[in-house]
Amino acid sequence: MGNSRLYPISQALGFYGSADAAGYKQTVLTAFAQAEDYIAELRVTSQQLNRQEAALSSAQTYVTLETGRYETGLDPYPNLITAQLTLLSSEEARATLRMNELTEAVELIQSLGGGWNVSQLPSPESIRVSGVVQQVKDGP
Repeated sequence: MGNSRLYPISQALGFYGSADAAGYKQTVLTAFAQAEDYIAELRVTSQQLNRQEAALSSAQTYVTLETGRYETGLDPYPNLITAQLTLLSSEEARATLRMNELTEAVELIQSLGGGWNVSQLPSPESIRVSGVVQQVKDGP
C-alpha cells in the first residue's frame, strides 16, 4: 500500500519528463532546420558573389578599354563616365553581397549555439573594399 502513494508522483514525473524531452527534441529540430536554412543561404550568396566578381572583372576591363579609347580620341568623355559608373555599380553590388554573406555566417553560428564578441571583429583599418577604408561603428 505504501507504493500506491508513490505511483501518482512517479506518473507525474514521467509526464513532465516526457514533456521536457518533447520540448527539447523540438528545440533541437528547430535549430537543425535553421542551420540548414542558413547553410543554403550562404551557398546561394556565395554563388552570387562569384558571379558578381566576374561581372566586376568585366567592368574593370571595360573601364580600361574605354580609358584608352578616350585618351586616343576615339570616344567622347561621357562614354568613359558610363564605364566608370558601371564599375562603381558593380563594386557596390559586390559590397552588398559580401555584407549579406557575413550576416548569414553570423546567423549560422548563432543557430548552432555559438556567438561572437565585438573584440573579435576586425579593426576599421583592416577592412578594405576597392581600396576605400570602411568605417565600422560601435554597436549600441
